[in-house]
Amino acid sequence: MRVQEVESNNEGVRVLIVESDERKEYEERLRDRSMNRAERHLKKVAEAVEQGRLKSKEKTAVWADRALRRDKGYRYFSYKVPSDGRSSTSSINKGWKHR
Repeated sequence: MRVQEVESNNEGVRVLIVESDERKEYEERLRDRSMNRAERHLKKVAEAVEQGRLKSKEKTAVWADRALRRDKGYRYFSYKVPSDGRSSTSSINKGWKHR
């Protein structure tokens, strides 16, 4: 555990920043869970495109945006919808950018 005191804008108030291994592990588990859920949601969008249920690039973009917002996946992935909006799963997957 590391502790560091930083300046406060309020007189008489001490601010301590604490870094702990337990907290890091906890946050990593949360991040992994969120990333896995977001990836599952994006795969569902890719399947819908592949099966022809999503035909316009506008609807594909809306679905992808919702998929990323659902579990805060926008923190870890981005998407790109090709101009035809009807690409295969593999090209949509290539548009995902793991940050």
